[in-house]
Amino acid sequence: MMDLAAIVMLPMSIVVFAHPDAARGMPFWAFGLMGFGFVALALGYTLFVD
Repeated sequence: MMDLAAIVMLPMSIVVFAHPDAARGMPFWAFGLMGFGFVALALGYTLFVD
């Protein structure tokens, strides 16, 4: 599930970077950071559990 969320968040960060009023009150880098965080969390969880 986290990988799917990361796949959605990274293109969304590009859209917010191009059109800043698409997400009012959130900086453009927050979406990219959340996307990378989801990937890191999913990979870390997978490595820890396996």
